[in-house]
Amino acid sequence: MRLEYLCDMELVYQDAAGLGAKLRLIRPYGGEKGTGYGGGDGMVTGPQLNGTLRWVNHPHRRGDGAMLPNAHGVVQTHD
Repeated sequence: MRLEYLCDMELVYQDAAGLGAKLRLIRPYGGEKGTGYGGGDGMVTGPQLNGTLRWVNHPHRRGDGAMLPNAHGVVQTHD
């Protein structure tokens, strides 16, 4: 597989539903494991791709405290 550089992305979390937090973490049983929700806007700049983006992240938090990102979104190009 050959990888090719497309762009740099700058992702900025926005206030999660006006709650004063950028990422909400839910731990239903009080332990370290849980899931989160956050989202935001950003910019995409590079030789192959330029524009703005809107994204969300639904990370899973492991028992050791590590966050595993699960981000997806939409890029709107200028053309």
